[in-house]
Amino acid sequence: MTTLIENLQIFNRKERFAVIQNVYGNESDVVTLCEPFRKKLYKSLDEDIPVPNSVFLATDYHLDWIEVALVRTENNKISLGTPFKSPSSSINTNQQDIDLLVAFNSTVNGECLTDLVLIEAKAYTGWNNDQLHSKVERLQKIFEDENGRKYCSIARPWLVLMSPKKSNKVEHDYWPTWMKPYGDPRWLIYNLPYREKITRCKEDGKWSKDDEYLVIDPVRIGKK
Repeated sequence: MTTLIENLQIFNRKERFAVIQNVYGNESDVVTLCEPFRKKLYKSLDEDIPVPNSVFLATDYHLDWIEVALVRTENNKISLGTPFKSPSSSINTNQQDIDLLVAFNSTVNGECLTDLVLIEAKAYTGWNNDQLHSKVERLQKIFEDENGRKYCSIARPWLVLMSPKKSNKVEHDYWPTWMKPYGDPRWLIYNLPYREKITRCKEDGKWSKDDEYLVIDPVRIGKK
């Protein structure tokens, strides 16, 4: 029997993540969280969920992979090379992903299940409600139930927004309960380093798409 975390790991084909693995000499998708991040993640969840030090972690992880990993874990009769009914018409039609996926096993009422923490992050740019709406719709199709309990025997999902500060511009009225159990999204504060940006401009410094001058300005986020 293949576990959900094993299936998530099997589908993870992100080249940039594989490059980072090689750089750090870690051939596994299981990583050790630094203590400050682990504590912040723990506090962002609305229940007493013990986030372990070692977790499955993946970046830019496709939502298709999450859905098929859930289906494959639930139905262990699915085998390599054998066609099976697609759980959604969305599979392989677009490549929506979640910025950071953190998964770990928990024991709930004596049963083992996998917590899927789906982190959508914005660092130096603002939130795009159209983009969020599209991802929320896709996640709703995956987990279906208002409380995200379609795969409750094997997993429970958590959606967390990560940014330097909370935004009151995120439109979340239509989100299901499991994404905002107390009326608002879960937030994880993003501690960012100081950065600068390069902008094309006119000789007088005014923005221009086609001119031959550049200006370097500080990004108004992060400490120098």
